[in-house]
Amino acid sequence: MFRYFGFGSNLNITSLRAKGVEPLASRLAVLHGWQLRFNVQHFFRHEGGVGNIEPSEAPDARVLGVLYECPDDSLLSLDAMEACGHGYDRITVEVEADGEQLSALTYIGMPEFIDDSCRPSQRYLNIVVNGARQAGLDHDYVQNLVAQSVHRPDEYPPFTPPSGDYPVFDTDSWRTSRYIQRSTMQYSICRQRGPCTNF
Repeated sequence: MFRYFGFGSNLNITSLRAKGVEPLASRLAVLHGWQLRFNVQHFFRHEGGVGNIEPSEAPDARVLGVLYECPDDSLLSLDAMEACGHGYDRITVEVEADGEQLSALTYIGMPEFIDDSCRPSQRYLNIVVNGARQAGLDHDYVQNLVAQSVHRPDEYPPFTPPSGDYPVFDTDSWRTSRYIQRSTMQYSICRQRGPCTNF
């Protein structure tokens, strides 16, 4: 068994389970002397930045999160889904939970992936906020998350229908995909945003 401190999208138990981790137990925890950031560049640039923690000298600096107890065989899955060694490093931190000081694993952004101009996408921030609420984090802390400024991707380029009856991917921007089909002399255009669009 190992302890894992979740502070970003993994506040959300659904997100954690999707990464192949089924915790044995969980409780609220505080990481003192650190601050929450959203400055790790997402692999898909339209997503902006994702969660990170950094040491802080501010006297009241803290990161609220969930301390999970996880089976040993979950560590490989967690490392893979957190891109350990390819975006994040796994470290050990000391957190406070129920008045105890406990060691736990967590992940911090690798320097080459840090961009302080990054902001989270609304989609990502929603996952974090929902997880924080479900976990029962401090109300003011949750409200600060809600008030976080979000990433606004550039406007999508104008769309020009093709002449054939084929699925077409917009080559001007990988952020947008559209499926076009001809039906009774008309085009039916379905536009969905996101890197993984199912037609």
